[in-house]
Amino acid sequence: VYHIDLSISNNESKLPIHYAAKHGSTNVLNFLFQSNLTVYETDIHGNTIAHEASEYNQIDSIKLIWKMHRSLFKKKNHFGRTPIHTAALFGSSKVLHYLLELNIIDIDQTD
Repeated sequence: VYHIDLSISNNESKLPIHYAAKHGSTNVLNFLFQSNLTVYETDIHGNTIAHEASEYNQIDSIKLIWKMHRSLFKKKNHFGRTPIHTAALFGSSKVLHYLLELNIIDIDQTD
């Protein structure tokens, strides 16, 4: 039996949950959602798991995060960007279209 501390971050304050979102590992994300970890942790730039998934166009991660933790989509990073800003900035078209179709995002909100 191995014991892994899932709350240890790297030099950018990224946790395993950030990497799961970034790489579209929805099985890992689901597992981490069910553990006692906080999903609201940010990296050194203030990015949440929703920002990570948005930057890397990980639509499956985005859908799961939306289903489980919708409030993350209103969080701004240290640059004033929400996940939809991040998707637009990095050309993450699948994520951008999905978030726009939800019709819950204020597209006039500035960063």
